[in-house]
Amino acid sequence: MIYLWLALALAAVAGLFYLITYNPWLDRYWRRLPTRDEYLAMHPQTRSDEAAHPGCCHCDGREMLDLGLARLTDYRRQFMCRQCKRLLWREQD
Repeated sequence: MIYLWLALALAAVAGLFYLITYNPWLDRYWRRLPTRDEYLAMHPQTRSDEAAHPGCCHCDGREMLDLGLARLTDYRRQFMCRQCKRLLWREQD
């Protein structure tokens, strides 16, 4: 009986760890954003040679925020315009 409770507790901890680390709902949301190449294909006017990242297609801002999806160290990255705060594209480390 103790082994059953131990197995259930271990399964609950493993399931919770999976949901916190991977979070499939956030992953679906993240995949709706275009990749950087798709973003540049949709908005070629935002390409800039001197900037590391393309500009914002909404406000023409040049500064981007590199954000993790669920936490700071998440491998799923999303880029947001610093001026208008709109999500623009996604990348994966």
